[in-house]
Amino acid sequence: MTQQAVSRVEGELPPKWEELYRSHHRTVLAAATFAAGGDVHAGLDGLQQAFLRAGERLKDPLAVPVRSWRAWLRKVAVRHVIQARADGAHLLSLEGHDQPDTIPTLESWVFSREEYRTLLKALRAMPERRRQAFALRYIAGYTVGETAVIMDSTEANVRNLIHLVRKELPVWSGRETADERA
Repeated sequence: MTQQAVSRVEGELPPKWEELYRSHHRTVLAAATFAAGGDVHAGLDGLQQAFLRAGERLKDPLAVPVRSWRAWLRKVAVRHVIQARADGAHLLSLEGHDQPDTIPTLESWVFSREEYRTLLKALRAMPERRRQAFALRYIAGYTVGETAVIMDSTEANVRNLIHLVRKELPVWSGRETADERA
């Protein structure tokens, strides 16, 4: 059964839904998988939940408009994964199976924590405007254009601020993103 046939059976999905899926499914899956500790299956479950809720929200004429679909979808997916973990949905019997590679070791956890602390220390030392651009773009999930509007600035200036932050951060030093190339 094709995707279109499924959507007709379950009720017509608005055209906006498919556009949202194409635009944001990779980002949402990455965030959900990260929240699940690298468990891709839990990440896919979060992705599915986020887009099911998006479809419901798009069909509801009384729903409050969503300002940033990318941030909203990520939030729904991550919350679903965290709630599923809290409910114990991730506990499977591993009898007769090898230990999965997705479970972090103590060494990798300590390294990640130290890397995170180094990142926060470097961010605290930066000017407020740079921190704001970085936080809106990478933590809140806004696009460069949305960040520019929020900061009452231009997209070029936001890209430059983000570039300066990334240049100074030890974990991102030397990496270039699509935002900086655009």
